[in-house]
Amino acid sequence: MPTQPNAALSGQTIQVRPLAEILQCSASSLYAAIKDDTFPFPVIRIGGRIVIPTAPIRAALGLDTPAVA
Repeated sequence: MPTQPNAALSGQTIQVRPLAEILQCSASSLYAAIKDDTFPFPVIRIGGRIVIPTAPIRAALGLDTPAVA
């Protein structure tokens, strides 16, 4: 069963493999896009670890709830 985007994207960052599952693509495709600087979201590299902030991904997927005035 695919990962539920709202639950997986509830933290501040997400790792590549869970994001690949949400986007229904391979982790190797995401790693290649990150390496080639064609990945459309900001990437944080900490040593050998790669994490992606979830706010831009939630916004792109329409998962952010707009504030009610």
